[in-house]
Amino acid sequence: MRKKAAAVALSVMAVLSLAACGSTETKTDSSPKASQTDSSSSTEAQPLASGLSGSCTGDSDHLQSVTLSTTGQYLSVEIPNPLMDANESVMYSIMFTDSETGYMTQAGFKNVFSTNEYSRFVFDMNTSEQKNYPGTFASDFTAEKFSTNLPDPAIKGGKGTKWTATLTVDGEDVATCPSDGSEATLE
Repeated sequence: MRKKAAAVALSVMAVLSLAACGSTETKTDSSPKASQTDSSSSTEAQPLASGLSGSCTGDSDHLQSVTLSTTGQYLSVEIPNPLMDANESVMYSIMFTDSETGYMTQAGFKNVFSTNEYSRFVFDMNTSEQKNYPGTFASDFTAEKFSTNLPDPAIKGGKGTKWTATLTVDGEDVATCPSDGSEATLE
């Protein structure tokens, strides 16, 4: 009987000591990866805040100005747009740089005329991931202005976020805003 009790006690102690070893290892993970994750989360870029706006003056009749504003979780884009000739495609892209973290994202609006394909997307320059959004926008470039909304949680930045806009026609950048090569600011 004593031998059975001793054997049971040894078995229980062995199981408990193994369990204790395993729990100690998982509780005290001091790997460099864990430390990096904790320190980077405090400076992580946040989605654009509601109530921001900004505008710039362009350097071409085709990109005279760009006006941006955020409402709720949407980025509104307005670009006055006179008649434009393009054989293949037209794309407006807006590069955002978070002033606090340097985090960069690009919003893009592209129309490929041969396939009548529309693209609305946000490209994360830091992770090289692209989020595509359904929907179209005005492809009649004889209209008074280009106007669209885009869900903005994927665009990172707070008050003071810097941005530039580029018009690309048939694969070539033809105009920028601001025209002097500087950056506009969302305030």
